[in-house]
Amino acid sequence: MRKHAVVLTLTLLELLALVLLAFFWLVMRPDLIATYGIVEGGVTPTPLPMATRIALTTALVPLVGAAGAVLFVSAWLWRRSVPARSRLLGAALVLTVLGLAWAVWAAYAPAFERLE
Repeated sequence: MRKHAVVLTLTLLELLALVLLAFFWLVMRPDLIATYGIVEGGVTPTPLPMATRIALTTALVPLVGAAGAVLFVSAWLWRRSVPARSRLLGAALVLTVLGLAWAVWAAYAPAFERLE
């Protein structure tokens, strides 16, 4: 029963991470683009760090979410053992959460640098 509790917990955490990643991309990203004044082509009136431009103007964040979702789905379609499923779910969760954390950090870094 404990093995299944781990799988259930990893599943719920991965779904939460994917929802937060979608929230960042669909809600927070457009507001940050407007705040930084990014126009078509990623041009800004003030220079932004490369990480911020990548996080806000490229499709890297959706690709990270898709990679995490592919690992998640493959873990559930894999009919091997519970430990193998747990490892795949853990890898999906780590990939998604690290991608989300990097995207949020990169997107908000210029705003916090100007607080001096």
